Amino acid sequence: MKRYFPALPVSAFEGDCLRGVEVAGRQILIARVCGEFFGASNICPHAGSPLSMGRLAGTIVQCSLHGIRFRLSDGKVVGAAACGALPVYRTRVKDGIVEVEIPDSVLKKP
Repeated sequence: MKRYFPALPVSAFEGDCLRGVEVAGRQILIARVCGEFFGASNICPHAGSPLSMGRLAGTIVQCSLHGIRFRLSDGKVVGAAACGALPVYRTRVKDGIVEVEIPDSVLKKP
């Protein structure tokens, strides 16, 4: 089962930007790109650094530590890098709040 959890108000985003937030005990990255919201893990699978401190170029987020780039639409690595994909999550806006869909299987992981 999947459930949506509130993350941040839409007003927390000005233009295209990245925000890190804790949602249901998970570190989540919310990105706004051309008015569309993307959700992903805020933890780089390569080095464990917060991706919200990285750079956003279109729908690509770049880790500030080692420069690895991930596509926010599907979490895949862009370019050559020896690490796994970034977990991504669906988002929606409800009553002015960006919500993130997190599966129960993810919620049960430590």
